[in-house]
Amino acid sequence: MAINVSLAQLTTLNNTSILGQINSNNAIIQTALTDAVSRSGQLPNNMQSPLDMNSNQIFNLPPPATGNSPARLNDITSTTIPVSFPTLIGDVTGSVNISTGNTTTTVQNVSTAGSIKASAMPALTGDVTTSAGSVSTTIVSNAVTNAKLATIPAHAYKGNNTGSTATANDITSTQLTADLNQFTTSLQGVVPGSGGGTTNFLRADGTWNTPAGGSFSAPNIQIFTTATTATYTTPTFNSALPLYIHVMMVGAGGGAGGTGAGGGAGTAGTASSFGTALFVANGGANGVNSPTAGTFPSGGTATGGQINVQGQNGSPNSVNGNAAGLIGGSSFYGGGGAAQTNNSAATTGDAAKTNSGSGGAVGGITAAVISASSGASGGYCEGWITSSIAASYSYTVGAKGTGGAAGTSGSIGGAGADGRITVVAYWQ
Repeated sequence: MAINVSLAQLTTLNNTSILGQINSNNAIIQTALTDAVSRSGQLPNNMQSPLDMNSNQIFNLPPPATGNSPARLNDITSTTIPVSFPTLIGDVTGSVNISTGNTTTTVQNVSTAGSIKASAMPALTGDVTTSAGSVSTTIVSNAVTNAKLATIPAHAYKGNNTGSTATANDITSTQLTADLNQFTTSLQGVVPGSGGGTTNFLRADGTWNTPAGGSFSAPNIQIFTTATTATYTTPTFNSALPLYIHVMMVGAGGGAGGTGAGGGAGTAGTASSFGTALFVANGGANGVNSPTAGTFPSGGTATGGQINVQGQNGSPNSVNGNAAGLIGGSSFYGGGGAAQTNNSAATTGDAAKTNSGSGGAVGGITAAVISASSGASGGYCEGWITSSIAASYSYTVGAKGTGGAAGTSGSIGGAGADGRITVVAYWQ
């Protein structure tokens, strides 16, 4: 440190000039001494401008006592300096900024040698939190946004396709598709692979089918006229079952009663059925000999179909005096036994038309012979099977009722007709 003092030279010994010059020099000296640093601490003793040590050392400094005290090298490397960290807001980063006055110091990657005790840690707030004096961190709920997640490959999805509990993984489109349900008749889902081809069509049951010759099949029609507990094997087209099956059937017709005293009753027609009582058309009732006036045999009923029609009743009875035989009840298909107009002799009643399911007619009689009632027709049932098509169905064709035996001077009753079942399978 230098204090430059410039004193004026005395050029004369004149008393007046000497006295003035000495006073002027003393003032200069006083001002210079005021700018000097006092070793004893005499005030004022504060710096008015920066102190340039010109690369020279300052020796024998005491340990720092306050926040404004200078620190020695030994103090920095061997002495713990209390630092008050600010509260961190936001995500935790790899550095901490410590501000002191106008100076900011960044502490990067603090090593274990320079670590801060957990008890001195402040509370962290933001997405990651801690309690004061603890280094156990917690990610708050809903803090991890999509932007903070690790990047994933293009067209990949976070998920777990392992079949058990596991850490989420990056799933490809192929893996995701393989993990989804295929659609069924009752479950929505993805479409199964077509297996190739240009004319394949996708059925409602989730299977692909290829039409023969690039076109759809015509309906398959089967008509059954006699059978008991038989099996209908559902036809296929290109190994595919039909889209739906249309069933039309009629029960068997009843036989007419025999005329004449002591004549016998006919027998009732039996039911036609398809699919173990899925659709049922019951047979018509039989006619009787000498019935109660005004009564008649009932037509067969039908159940299970979208269309169920009861068969026509047999003709009402009259006793002693009906010369013409009564007609049989006609089914949905018609064909009931015709009336007999010959009254000169007993004539066997007319049978119903083959497989019409209609009832037989009463035979011709003379006026004095006891009459009978004609047979009723079977019921008509029509229905559609539109889902869960089975590979086969059981069926029974109703058997016709027989005519009653002739009584004294009477005639044999006409027989009813067997039932019929028509089944049509469709692929379009």
